[in-house]
Amino acid sequence: MDSQTILLVAGLFLFPIAIIFLQRAHQMRKAMKVAEWVVGDGQFMPLDESIIDEAIQKARQDGNEKEFLTLLRRVRTARGHRNVKVGHLYWIWSQLESGISDFESLDIPSFTKPK
Repeated sequence: MDSQTILLVAGLFLFPIAIIFLQRAHQMRKAMKVAEWVVGDGQFMPLDESIIDEAIQKARQDGNEKEFLTLLRRVRTARGHRNVKVGHLYWIWSQLESGISDFESLDIPSFTKPK
């Protein structure tokens, strides 16, 4: 094989790899923007009931519904039924992922934006 054929074959092999890499980099960038929003102002935003319902469905699928509802009930008791924020949802998921089982001893964060 001559050098042009080798370059063509190498290019045909590397081109899809480059496209996949760029797609993944783009997805990571989008995920980072969402994470920045949540850590920034997003954590203080109130959650719509439909989002809470979707989170309950996800917890049911994951086998964590009872624990999720226990934590959600604690948040609503401490902060008010309509004061569940985006940050609370992420806080609940982090408690479930950490494997904590004693939910009664947890302090419920307020997620009130500082002035």
